[in-house]
Amino acid sequence: MRCVSLPRLIVLCGFAKSNGEARRLTEQGAVSIDGEVITDVQAEIAAYTGMVLKVGKRRYMRIILD
Repeated sequence: MRCVSLPRLIVLCGFAKSNGEARRLTEQGAVSIDGEVITDVQAEIAAYTGMVLKVGKRRYMRIILD
């Protein structure tokens, strides 16, 4: 497992172009991990293989770590 800030994870997955855009999406309640909505922009996420990141209604990504 690796810890990464939520806005950075969203940018790394390509769902936002900047950390600011990722923060706005998070504050609006558009971000969930494994079905749990996350609104804390300061959250540190322990990323693991198989985790599902959802941004908005139709953008999903399953995280796979090497």
